[in-house]
Amino acid sequence: MDPRPIMGTEEEIALVARGAGGIRPAPAELARAVVEEAASYLKHLPSPPPQRRFFLATGGCLYEDLGHAELATAECTDPVKLAGHRIALRQMLAEAAEMVGQVYGLEVRAVANNVDYGFGGARTYGHHLNFLVKGVSAERAGEQLAPLLAVMPIISGTGKMSFAAGSHGFELSQRAMHFTSLLSQHTTGNSRGMVTLKDEPLCSNGTRVHVILIDTAMSQWQLALVPAMLCLALGAIEAGQDLAGPVALAQPVQALQCVSTDPQLATSLGLRNGGTATALDIHEHYLSVLERHVTASGGPSWAREMLGLWAEIVANLRRDSFSEAGRLDWVAKLVLFTQVLQQAGLGWQDVARWTFVLASVRRFKATWPELDPVSLTSSPQVRGQLRRSILGVLEQHFARHGLSWSAFPRIWNAVNLLCETCLRYHTLGREPHRAANREAPGPVTREMVDRARVEPPAGTRAALRGKAITDAPPGSYAGWDFVQTAGRRFVMADAFGEHAAWQDVRRPADKEA
Repeated sequence: MDPRPIMGTEEEIALVARGAGGIRPAPAELARAVVEEAASYLKHLPSPPPQRRFFLATGGCLYEDLGHAELATAECTDPVKLAGHRIALRQMLAEAAEMVGQVYGLEVRAVANNVDYGFGGARTYGHHLNFLVKGVSAERAGEQLAPLLAVMPIISGTGKMSFAAGSHGFELSQRAMHFTSLLSQHTTGNSRGMVTLKDEPLCSNGTRVHVILIDTAMSQWQLALVPAMLCLALGAIEAGQDLAGPVALAQPVQALQCVSTDPQLATSLGLRNGGTATALDIHEHYLSVLERHVTASGGPSWAREMLGLWAEIVANLRRDSFSEAGRLDWVAKLVLFTQVLQQAGLGWQDVARWTFVLASVRRFKATWPELDPVSLTSSPQVRGQLRRSILGVLEQHFARHGLSWSAFPRIWNAVNLLCETCLRYHTLGREPHRAANREAPGPVTREMVDRARVEPPAGTRAALRGKAITDAPPGSYAGWDFVQTAGRRFVMADAFGEHAAWQDVRRPADKEA
């Protein structure tokens, strides 16, 4: 295993503007303003036109994409330092959002959430993990990772309200239900794969493995552990290990979604060999193989610490999942949500009885924003404006489950409060998740974050790129693998970035002259 694995992340951040009066910008305008404000804190260079990306001297990148902000970290070799760089970028974006809000006369918040509840959970904000591997195709990496990815929500999930028919109302993962295949060429649309086969070479010495099913975590423990788990698994795959064989799943995507909807962690998943295994069984299998591999061949300096943390969390989940409320977002979220329901005199069994009705009303409200769903309880005229097919199905559901419109306001208000609680949990800057789940001090220190706000990580080309950006004159451009000035280009094809040099180049305009 290469002692210097390379990893990085991209995460989409929603921006929410609230307040009466003020100037209400379009989503893209707001996102651009916040990104430009965040980039202004540091030395940076723009990408070549027509792109509008900001490459930072700390090695990361900020940009607006389709109305949201996107944060991309520098290439890192240590998962804890990677987490520190993610937190640093988030802090700068949250601070920028507050500053931009003052300009517009609104409260502007950045939210690191993967689900848009306003559309009944039908839309998702992305989060991508990237790894550099050698001598292994992305297809083989995906096949060998498939069982682990399918059961990853028990550690990587951040929890959400579910409105899926038959659901009990809670899911471990915000992303799981949005995937249709293990491998795909696409990161959006109706053919989204757990691993994306992106033909986008950004270096000359490896293959990019692009994992897009992981939730955007708030817990420091998850921010560090999840990339470490996948990085260690990829290192073993590079070394020729067969990780998936004994636990290869018959249907990985279906297994992923079954795991996500089972907070009890008890679902038996069908294996290709005809047997079954639970999510915890599969985690223990990967742990066993990787512990033997690291013992036999060595690994990164952080490998044993991360394997120990992984093993401890899996053992705790097997005994009592609620013991991990301080380190896993989905457990903390489940505790919070249960408390909110209890305060409303409700339980998860009540949510389960109403999920179909809630989903139907939320979908209808998305097309009729002025609808006050509570008025459905007192106004037959309003109910009559629902499409006849929807109303008829709802009335049949009411009859089968003993529901009545008079009970609707309480469950509707409680579930809306749960959705609001979820979004507050993911609001950057305030870190409400720490108070909510009493999280112990995480692996990322304040000093790590402060350093990540001003310095690129060592050990990759990010350090070279950062220095080149710092030294470049005005009018220069940058990308992941180059910095371009007038007549010179700094090429960083080697992702490990030990050495690079400026090269003289002639621009098209120079040739014409």
